[in-house]
Amino acid sequence: MASVEWPLELGRRRARISAAERNIRAAELGVADQERRLAAEVRTRYGAVLTGARVLDVLADMVEVTRQQRDLVAARVDAGGAPAIERDALEIELGRLEADLALQTGRVRASVAEVRRIVAVPPDQPFVLRDTLEDVRRRMPPGAPALRESGERSDLREARAQVAVADARVEQIRQEARPALKVFAGYMRMDNAFSQLGQTSAGTLEPVSGVFHYATGGVKFTLPFNRAQGDAQAARAAQAGAQAAVDAVSLTVDAERRAATAQLEAAQAAVRVLETTRTRAKRLLDVVGQSYQLGRGTLADVLAERRRYVDVERAYVETAGAEYEAAVAMDVAMGGVR
Repeated sequence: MASVEWPLELGRRRARISAAERNIRAAELGVADQERRLAAEVRTRYGAVLTGARVLDVLADMVEVTRQQRDLVAARVDAGGAPAIERDALEIELGRLEADLALQTGRVRASVAEVRRIVAVPPDQPFVLRDTLEDVRRRMPPGAPALRESGERSDLREARAQVAVADARVEQIRQEARPALKVFAGYMRMDNAFSQLGQTSAGTLEPVSGVFHYATGGVKFTLPFNRAQGDAQAARAAQAGAQAAVDAVSLTVDAERRAATAQLEAAQAAVRVLETTRTRAKRLLDVVGQSYQLGRGTLADVLAERRRYVDVERAYVETAGAEYEAAVAMDVAMGGVR
């Protein structure tokens, strides 16, 4: 006996394939969005390293200048040309700067360790900064880009793809709840025999036996008692939730773009102010230093101006780093990473 049965999936197979394809598309868009955010995190961490390294350079320069001045004043004190209090004041200032330098060195190393972790660089491999903070800022376009339509971001496309997945799931459940139609065919060969002998029409005896062939075919029509009402309700609820998620992501995209624009514009304005301020601070430090060399000022004036210059320079570097981070945030909000 042999039989075969073939379901006629009228619409069901197409619904399953459509649901699977839309799931694949949504997964691809999810991966693309994760890549975009990971790239943004790498850029942000890299900017933190560049900012910390630039502050480290400023502190290292101040330590070297203060050390040289300390040595010069110490020589003058030994020769009787300057009071010992000036040497002590420089020793205190040098110690403060060296402590600040040590703390900043630890911060930079910690930032480098974070970048290594994100980009999966082994600890035994060298890590060399290819750029400076000024290099990456020069590559940034001037001004904040205008807000564009939010149809390009991968997270919004993923949210819309999830709506398509929910639609396909609703259609798949609807198709599976329909009556099932199957085509079947079969063949059976029966060989029957008995131990008795029978008499033929001619009067002879022969075994009682016979071979019979049966062929069947037809259509089966199955009425489902389970119409998957619960699954259908769940799918429709998921469909409504996916549509609400699209609206939520759209609002998030718009809010992130406006916030990134405001942050970038504010950081750029602050950098422009500090660029002028740091030039004035450097000029004033030079004037006070020259006045001290000519005997028209005190060491306390020099140290106060040096601290002010370090504070201004540090504020400028940190603000420039904030500008770079705001530019990265703007790229993320616009759907890409520079």
